[in-house]
Amino acid sequence: MCQEQFFCSDTQLPVKTLYIDDLCVDSSCRHRGIGKKLFEYVCSYAREKGFYNVTLHSWEGNPGAMAFYRAMGMQTQYTALELVLTEDRP
Repeated sequence: MCQEQFFCSDTQLPVKTLYIDDLCVDSSCRHRGIGKKLFEYVCSYAREKGFYNVTLHSWEGNPGAMAFYRAMGMQTQYTALELVLTEDRP
């Protein structure tokens, strides 16, 4: 699932981004090239439609996903940090 996003500020030109909200492959079907084909399709679509870049968020605690996205050529764009203040979850 992807979303079209536009980013703009006073110091930057608008950037047309295709954000990958979810790219999931069932664990029983992994390591068969399905994720790679899905990712390549997203990139091909983004190029065809004139997007500047493709972005996504991945949890640092998911080393398999991080390794996959790095193998696809993705690089860290920025780092988001948090400080958990309670063990209660909403």
